[in-house]
Amino acid sequence: MPAGVSAITPLANLTLGTAANTITFTSISGAYRDLFLVVNYNNSSNFVRGNITFNNDSSQAYNSVYALGNGSTATSSSASSASSLDPTGPSDNSSGAIGYIAHFFDYAQTDKHKSVLWRVYEPGGGVIMNATRYGSTNAITSIQIVGNFSRTFPVGSTFALYGVSS
Repeated sequence: MPAGVSAITPLANLTLGTAANTITFTSISGAYRDLFLVVNYNNSSNFVRGNITFNNDSSQAYNSVYALGNGSTATSSSASSASSLDPTGPSDNSSGAIGYIAHFFDYAQTDKHKSVLWRVYEPGGGVIMNATRYGSTNAITSIQIVGNFSRTFPVGSTFALYGVSS
């Protein structure tokens, strides 16, 4: 591969045939430089928001900043020392399609905290940008997405994980 060109390798792809509360990617290989997580679902019936943990770690190691925009207003907020991560942040829980793409930088490195950039597409055309610091030097080997308040992701929801190498 020429210098500066990255390869993206599909690692896991799931489309729900039945509603589910928890989605887990386990045994994530450390063979890649970065990871991409792509999630899409319709939030029309139960306003599910996925709370995310890495390596089943709920030790208040997640810190995030959020910026929201919908074309007419913009807001921002933050969350610190959280026991899980909600990539949608201060979402308005509108009904409709939600999707997000997360870029996990240096997820397998054991000499630094992990950083993740999220781009979230909200119902009604809003966009959220989220930057997260996972305060652990452990390599990320699993990602768990759990519906808030025991809510479920609906049939047809998609979850895909990709490895990025250069």
